[in-house]
Amino acid sequence: MSALLPLLPTAATAAAPDHTPGVCTHGGWKADSDAGPRKSDGSSAAGPNCTYVGRRIAPSSTGTVVAVGCARNVASSLRTARSANRGLEALGNSAPNVAYVLFHDVPRGGDRDGTRDELLRMASRSERVRLVLAQPLLYPGWSRTQRLALCRNVLLAEALSAASSGDGAAGAAMVALDLDCDAGTHDAMARAAAAAGAALAGAAPWAALTANSPGEYHDRWALRSAALGLDYDCQFAKQTRTLGGCADWSLRLDPRAPVFAVDSAFNGLGVYDLRRMRRAGADECRYRGSRNSMNCEHVPFHLCLRRKGLGVAIDPGMVVGCGAARLGPAWRVRSKAAVFANGTLWRAQRAGNWTGTWAPA
Repeated sequence: MSALLPLLPTAATAAAPDHTPGVCTHGGWKADSDAGPRKSDGSSAAGPNCTYVGRRIAPSSTGTVVAVGCARNVASSLRTARSANRGLEALGNSAPNVAYVLFHDVPRGGDRDGTRDELLRMASRSERVRLVLAQPLLYPGWSRTQRLALCRNVLLAEALSAASSGDGAAGAAMVALDLDCDAGTHDAMARAAAAAGAALAGAAPWAALTANSPGEYHDRWALRSAALGLDYDCQFAKQTRTLGGCADWSLRLDPRAPVFAVDSAFNGLGVYDLRRMRRAGADECRYRGSRNSMNCEHVPFHLCLRRKGLGVAIDPGMVVGCGAARLGPAWRVRSKAAVFANGTLWRAQRAGNWTGTWAPA
Protein backbone atom coordinates (compact mmCIF):
# COMPACT_ATOMS: atom_id res chain seq x y z
CA MET A 1 0.00 0.00 0.00
CA SER A 2 1.35 3.41 -0.94
CA ALA A 3 2.53 5.56 1.96
CA LEU A 4 1.44 8.56 -0.08
CA LEU A 5 -2.25 7.80 0.02
CA PRO A 6 -3.08 8.76 3.63
CA LEU A 7 -1.78 12.26 2.91
CA LEU A 8 -4.27 12.71 0.08
CA PRO A 9 -7.67 13.37 1.68
CA THR A 10 -10.61 11.45 0.30
CA ALA A 11 -14.28 11.82 1.11
CA ALA A 12 -15.62 8.79 2.95
CA THR A 13 -18.33 8.32 0.34
CA ALA A 14 -16.20 9.20 -2.70
CA ALA A 15 -17.42 7.51 -5.86
CA ALA A 16 -15.09 5.53 -8.08
CA PRO A 17 -13.28 7.87 -10.49
CA ASP A 18 -14.58 8.21 -14.03
CA HIS A 19 -12.70 6.39 -16.79
CA THR A 20 -13.14 8.36 -20.04
CA PRO A 21 -11.75 6.97 -23.31
CA GLY A 22 -9.92 9.35 -25.60
CA VAL A 23 -6.62 10.01 -27.33
CA CYS A 24 -3.35 11.71 -26.40
CA THR A 25 -2.07 14.48 -28.67
CA HIS A 26 0.72 17.02 -28.34
CA GLY A 27 -2.04 19.55 -27.71
CA GLY A 28 -3.34 17.53 -24.76
CA TRP A 29 -5.73 14.72 -23.96
CA LYS A 30 -8.95 14.72 -26.03
CA ALA A 31 -12.13 12.78 -25.39
CA ASP A 32 -13.36 10.57 -28.20
CA SER A 33 -16.11 13.08 -28.95
CA ASP A 34 -13.49 15.74 -29.73
CA ALA A 35 -10.87 13.55 -31.40
CA GLY A 36 -12.71 12.62 -34.58
CA PRO A 37 -13.72 9.22 -35.90
CA ARG A 38 -11.69 6.12 -35.18
CA LYS A 39 -10.23 3.78 -37.77
CA SER A 40 -11.57 0.28 -38.32
CA ASP A 41 -8.92 -1.14 -35.97
CA GLY A 42 -10.05 1.16 -33.17
CA SER A 43 -7.05 3.52 -33.40
CA SER A 44 -7.29 7.26 -33.98
CA ALA A 45 -5.42 9.43 -36.47
CA ALA A 46 -5.24 12.11 -33.79
CA GLY A 47 -2.94 10.11 -31.50
CA PRO A 48 -2.61 6.96 -29.39
CA ASN A 49 -5.54 5.74 -27.34
CA CYS A 50 -5.55 7.10 -23.78
CA THR A 51 -7.99 6.82 -20.91
CA TYR A 52 -8.47 9.76 -18.55
CA VAL A 53 -9.14 8.72 -14.95
CA GLY A 54 -10.79 11.28 -12.67
CA ARG A 55 -12.30 14.72 -13.19
CA ARG A 56 -10.69 17.34 -15.42
CA ILE A 57 -8.92 20.28 -13.75
CA ALA A 58 -10.54 23.72 -13.81
CA PRO A 59 -9.18 27.15 -12.74
CA SER A 60 -9.56 27.90 -9.04
CA SER A 61 -10.25 31.30 -7.51
CA THR A 62 -7.47 30.63 -5.01
CA GLY A 63 -4.90 29.29 -7.48
CA THR A 64 -3.82 25.74 -8.17
CA VAL A 65 -0.54 23.84 -8.08
CA VAL A 66 -0.56 20.93 -10.52
CA ALA A 67 2.04 18.22 -9.80
CA VAL A 68 2.76 16.10 -12.87
CA GLY A 69 4.99 13.18 -13.78
CA CYS A 70 5.58 10.49 -16.36
CA ALA A 71 5.22 7.18 -14.53
CA ARG A 72 6.96 4.12 -15.93
CA ASN A 73 8.47 1.40 -13.74
CA VAL A 74 8.12 3.58 -10.64
CA ALA A 75 5.91 1.43 -8.43
CA SER A 76 8.60 1.10 -5.78
CA SER A 77 9.00 4.89 -5.60
CA LEU A 78 5.26 5.28 -5.13
CA ARG A 79 4.99 2.54 -2.49
CA THR A 80 7.84 3.59 -0.24
CA ALA A 81 8.58 6.64 1.89
CA ARG A 82 11.33 7.92 -0.38
CA SER A 83 11.97 9.21 -3.91
CA ALA A 84 8.87 10.44 -5.73
CA ASN A 85 6.56 9.59 -2.87
CA ARG A 86 8.41 11.77 -0.37
CA GLY A 87 8.53 14.62 -2.86
CA LEU A 88 4.80 14.44 -3.54
CA GLU A 89 4.11 14.22 0.18
CA ALA A 90 6.11 17.38 0.82
CA LEU A 91 4.30 19.26 -1.92
CA GLY A 92 0.86 18.12 -0.76
CA ASN A 93 1.63 19.27 2.78
CA SER A 94 3.04 22.65 1.71
CA ALA A 95 0.63 23.93 -0.94
CA PRO A 96 -3.05 24.66 -0.23
CA ASN A 97 -4.61 23.46 -3.48
CA VAL A 98 -2.72 20.66 -5.22
CA ALA A 99 -3.86 18.42 -8.05
CA TYR A 100 -1.83 15.44 -9.25
CA VAL A 101 -1.80 14.32 -12.89
CA LEU A 102 0.29 11.26 -13.72
CA PHE A 103 0.82 9.67 -17.14
CA HIS A 104 1.50 5.97 -17.67
CA ASP A 105 2.08 3.77 -20.68
CA VAL A 106 2.88 0.07 -20.47
CA PRO A 107 6.50 -0.66 -21.45
CA ARG A 108 7.65 -3.51 -23.65
CA GLY A 109 7.31 -6.73 -21.70
CA GLY A 110 4.32 -5.48 -19.72
CA ASP A 111 3.81 -3.60 -16.48
CA ARG A 112 5.91 -6.02 -14.47
CA ASP A 113 6.33 -3.88 -11.37
CA GLY A 114 2.62 -2.98 -11.08
CA THR A 115 2.96 0.77 -11.65
CA ARG A 116 -0.48 1.02 -13.26
CA ASP A 117 -2.17 -0.83 -10.43
CA GLU A 118 -0.47 1.45 -7.93
CA LEU A 119 -1.62 4.54 -9.82
CA LEU A 120 -5.19 3.28 -10.04
CA ARG A 121 -5.13 2.61 -6.30
CA MET A 122 -4.02 6.20 -5.71
CA ALA A 123 -6.78 7.57 -7.95
CA SER A 124 -9.40 5.46 -6.18
CA ARG A 125 -8.35 6.91 -2.83
CA SER A 126 -8.24 10.59 -3.73
CA GLU A 127 -10.10 12.91 -6.05
CA ARG A 128 -6.94 15.02 -6.25
CA VAL A 129 -5.21 12.33 -8.32
CA ARG A 130 -5.88 12.22 -12.06
CA LEU A 131 -4.35 9.69 -14.44
CA VAL A 132 -3.77 9.52 -18.18
CA LEU A 133 -3.33 5.86 -19.13
CA ALA A 134 -1.92 5.39 -22.61
CA GLN A 135 -1.65 2.39 -24.88
CA PRO A 136 1.92 1.02 -25.13
CA LEU A 137 4.21 3.54 -26.86
CA LEU A 138 6.92 1.27 -28.20
CA TYR A 139 9.91 1.58 -30.50
CA PRO A 140 10.18 1.93 -33.49
CA GLY A 141 6.89 3.80 -33.56
CA TRP A 142 7.92 5.78 -30.50
CA SER A 143 11.52 6.57 -29.62
CA ARG A 144 12.25 7.45 -26.00
CA THR A 145 12.25 11.25 -26.40
CA GLN A 146 9.17 11.11 -28.62
CA ARG A 147 7.34 9.15 -25.94
CA LEU A 148 8.49 11.51 -23.18
CA ALA A 149 7.57 14.57 -25.26
CA LEU A 150 4.02 13.26 -25.73
CA CYS A 151 3.73 12.52 -22.01
CA ARG A 152 5.03 15.95 -21.00
CA ASN A 153 2.84 17.76 -23.53
CA VAL A 154 -0.30 15.98 -22.33
CA LEU A 155 0.56 16.86 -18.73
CA LEU A 156 1.45 20.45 -19.64
CA ALA A 157 -1.87 20.95 -21.43
CA GLU A 158 -3.74 19.52 -18.46
CA ALA A 159 -1.87 21.83 -16.07
CA LEU A 160 -2.48 24.85 -18.31
CA SER A 161 -6.22 24.22 -18.02
CA ALA A 162 -5.86 25.39 -14.39
CA ALA A 163 -4.42 28.75 -15.48
CA SER A 164 -6.36 31.82 -16.54
CA SER A 165 -4.60 34.76 -18.17
CA GLY A 166 -7.08 37.55 -17.37
CA ASP A 167 -6.32 40.51 -15.13
CA GLY A 168 -6.85 39.64 -11.50
CA ALA A 169 -6.95 35.93 -12.29
CA ALA A 170 -5.61 33.51 -9.72
CA GLY A 171 -2.22 32.05 -10.48
CA ALA A 172 -1.36 28.49 -11.34
CA ALA A 173 1.89 26.58 -11.22
CA MET A 174 3.06 23.25 -12.56
CA VAL A 175 5.57 21.17 -10.62
CA ALA A 176 7.05 18.58 -12.98
CA LEU A 177 8.88 15.73 -11.25
CA ASP A 178 10.72 12.73 -12.65
CA LEU A 179 9.17 10.05 -10.47
CA ASP A 180 12.31 7.91 -10.36
CA CYS A 181 14.31 10.76 -8.78
CA ASP A 182 14.68 11.47 -5.06
CA ALA A 183 13.21 14.91 -4.41
CA GLY A 184 12.68 14.41 -0.70
CA THR A 185 16.12 13.92 0.79
CA HIS A 186 17.41 17.48 0.31
CA ASP A 187 14.18 19.43 0.98
CA ALA A 188 13.85 20.10 -2.73
CA MET A 189 10.06 19.95 -2.64
CA ALA A 190 9.87 22.51 0.15
CA ARG A 191 11.76 24.88 -2.15
CA ALA A 192 9.55 23.83 -5.06
CA ALA A 193 6.44 24.56 -3.00
CA ALA A 194 7.84 28.00 -2.10
CA ALA A 195 8.57 28.65 -5.78
CA ALA A 196 5.05 27.55 -6.72
CA GLY A 197 3.70 29.92 -4.05
CA ALA A 198 5.67 32.77 -5.62
CA ALA A 199 4.14 31.90 -8.99
CA LEU A 200 0.63 31.90 -7.51
CA ALA A 201 1.30 35.31 -5.97
CA GLY A 202 2.68 36.72 -9.22
CA ALA A 203 6.03 37.29 -7.53
CA ALA A 204 8.21 34.86 -9.50
CA PRO A 205 10.83 36.58 -11.72
CA TRP A 206 11.07 33.47 -13.91
CA ALA A 207 8.68 31.22 -15.84
CA ALA A 208 10.66 28.03 -15.19
CA LEU A 209 12.81 27.18 -12.17
CA THR A 210 14.76 23.92 -12.30
CA ALA A 211 16.80 21.76 -9.97
CA ASN A 212 20.41 21.01 -9.08
CA SER A 213 22.16 17.72 -8.21
CA PRO A 214 24.16 16.63 -5.19
CA GLY A 215 27.76 16.70 -6.45
CA GLU A 216 28.14 16.56 -10.22
CA TYR A 217 25.25 18.11 -12.14
CA HIS A 218 23.29 15.24 -13.69
CA ASP A 219 21.10 16.41 -16.59
CA ARG A 220 23.68 17.98 -18.90
CA TRP A 221 21.85 16.99 -22.08
CA ALA A 222 18.89 19.25 -21.15
CA LEU A 223 21.17 22.15 -20.16
CA ARG A 224 21.86 25.13 -22.39
CA SER A 225 23.91 27.95 -20.85
CA ALA A 226 26.38 30.21 -22.62
CA ALA A 227 27.70 31.40 -19.25
CA LEU A 228 28.58 27.84 -18.23
CA GLY A 229 29.91 27.06 -21.70
CA LEU A 230 27.46 24.23 -22.30
CA ASP A 231 25.31 25.90 -24.94
CA TYR A 232 25.22 23.00 -27.40
CA ASP A 233 23.83 19.47 -27.64
CA CYS A 234 26.49 17.51 -25.77
CA GLN A 235 25.21 14.23 -27.20
CA PHE A 236 25.21 14.94 -30.92
CA ALA A 237 26.45 18.45 -31.85
CA LYS A 238 29.75 18.90 -33.67
CA GLN A 239 31.15 20.82 -30.67
CA THR A 240 31.50 17.49 -28.87
CA ARG A 241 34.72 16.93 -30.84
CA THR A 242 36.43 19.96 -29.29
CA LEU A 243 34.52 20.89 -26.12
CA GLY A 244 33.49 17.36 -25.20
CA GLY A 245 30.34 15.28 -25.00
CA CYS A 246 28.07 15.06 -21.99
CA ALA A 247 30.36 12.58 -20.24
CA ASP A 248 33.36 14.89 -20.83
CA TRP A 249 31.87 17.76 -18.82
CA SER A 250 32.39 18.29 -15.09
CA LEU A 251 29.80 20.72 -13.75
CA ARG A 252 29.20 21.58 -10.10
CA LEU A 253 26.76 24.12 -8.68
CA ASP A 254 27.16 25.02 -5.01
CA PRO A 255 23.75 24.57 -3.31
CA ARG A 256 24.34 27.90 -1.53
CA ALA A 257 24.70 29.79 -4.82
CA PRO A 258 21.93 32.18 -5.90
CA VAL A 259 19.41 31.40 -8.62
CA PHE A 260 20.93 32.03 -12.05
CA ALA A 261 19.52 32.24 -15.56
CA VAL A 262 19.99 29.61 -18.28
CA ASP A 263 18.31 28.94 -21.62
CA SER A 264 17.28 25.36 -20.79
CA ALA A 265 17.60 22.93 -17.87
CA PHE A 266 15.56 20.34 -15.99
CA ASN A 267 17.42 17.81 -13.81
CA GLY A 268 14.42 15.92 -12.52
CA LEU A 269 12.32 18.79 -11.12
CA GLY A 270 10.92 22.01 -12.54
CA VAL A 271 8.43 24.63 -11.37
CA TYR A 272 6.54 26.55 -14.06
CA ASP A 273 4.51 29.76 -13.75
CA LEU A 274 1.52 28.89 -15.92
CA ARG A 275 -0.21 32.27 -15.68
CA ARG A 276 2.97 34.01 -16.83
CA MET A 277 3.23 31.55 -19.71
CA ARG A 278 -0.35 32.20 -20.80
CA ARG A 279 0.07 35.97 -20.69
CA ALA A 280 3.22 35.76 -22.81
CA GLY A 281 1.57 33.48 -25.38
CA ALA A 282 3.94 30.70 -24.36
CA ASP A 283 1.11 28.23 -23.77
CA GLU A 284 1.79 27.20 -27.38
CA CYS A 285 5.31 26.01 -26.47
CA ARG A 286 5.69 22.25 -26.54
CA TYR A 287 8.23 19.56 -25.78
CA ARG A 288 9.61 17.85 -28.85
CA GLY A 289 11.40 14.55 -29.27
CA SER A 290 12.79 12.94 -32.40
CA ARG A 291 13.09 9.61 -34.09
CA ASN A 292 15.90 7.61 -32.51
CA SER A 293 16.03 10.23 -29.72
CA MET A 294 18.45 12.60 -31.44
CA ASN A 295 17.44 15.54 -29.24
CA CYS A 296 16.47 16.13 -25.61
CA GLU A 297 12.73 16.88 -25.41
CA HIS A 298 13.17 19.61 -22.78
CA VAL A 299 15.33 21.89 -24.91
CA PRO A 300 12.80 22.93 -27.62
CA PHE A 301 10.24 23.71 -24.90
CA HIS A 302 12.57 25.91 -22.85
CA LEU A 303 14.02 27.67 -25.89
CA CYS A 304 10.45 28.51 -26.89
CA LEU A 305 9.89 30.07 -23.45
CA ARG A 306 13.04 32.14 -23.96
CA ARG A 307 11.86 33.33 -27.38
CA LYS A 308 8.66 34.53 -25.71
CA GLY A 309 10.79 36.66 -23.39
CA LEU A 310 10.37 34.41 -20.35
CA GLY A 311 13.07 33.49 -17.87
CA VAL A 312 14.41 29.98 -17.29
CA ALA A 313 16.64 29.45 -14.27
CA ILE A 314 18.36 26.95 -12.00
CA ASP A 315 17.95 27.10 -8.23
CA PRO A 316 21.19 25.50 -6.93
CA GLY A 317 19.55 24.95 -3.55
CA MET A 318 16.76 22.81 -5.04
CA VAL A 319 18.77 19.59 -4.97
CA VAL A 320 17.34 16.42 -6.52
CA GLY A 321 19.03 13.03 -6.70
CA CYS A 322 18.54 11.34 -10.06
CA GLY A 323 21.44 8.93 -9.86
CA ALA A 324 25.14 9.49 -10.45
CA ALA A 325 26.04 11.80 -13.33
CA ARG A 326 27.41 9.89 -16.30
CA LEU A 327 30.91 11.31 -16.14
CA GLY A 328 33.89 9.75 -17.88
CA PRO A 329 37.22 9.09 -16.12
CA ALA A 330 39.16 12.15 -14.97
CA TRP A 331 41.66 11.85 -17.81
CA ARG A 332 38.84 12.19 -20.33
CA VAL A 333 37.19 15.36 -18.96
CA ARG A 334 37.70 18.28 -21.36
CA SER A 335 35.51 21.00 -19.87
CA LYS A 336 34.83 22.11 -16.32
CA ALA A 337 32.51 24.72 -14.87
CA ALA A 338 31.52 25.62 -11.33
CA VAL A 339 29.24 28.14 -9.67
CA PHE A 340 30.37 29.04 -6.15
CA ALA A 341 28.33 30.02 -3.11
CA ASN A 342 28.85 33.74 -3.77
CA GLY A 343 27.56 33.35 -7.34
CA THR A 344 30.94 33.64 -9.07
CA LEU A 345 31.55 31.40 -12.06
CA TRP A 346 34.70 29.45 -12.93
CA ARG A 347 35.35 27.69 -16.24
CA ALA A 348 38.29 25.81 -17.73
CA GLN A 349 38.95 23.70 -20.81
CA ARG A 350 41.75 21.64 -22.24
CA ALA A 351 42.47 20.40 -25.74
CA GLY A 352 42.44 16.64 -26.15
CA ASN A 353 42.42 14.26 -23.22
CA TRP A 354 44.84 13.90 -20.31
CA THR A 355 47.79 15.29 -22.31
CA GLY A 356 46.08 18.66 -22.75
CA THR A 357 46.74 21.67 -20.54
CA TRP A 358 43.89 23.26 -18.60
CA ALA A 359 43.24 26.90 -19.47
CA PRO A 360 40.60 29.40 -18.29
CA ALA A 361 37.60 29.44 -20.61
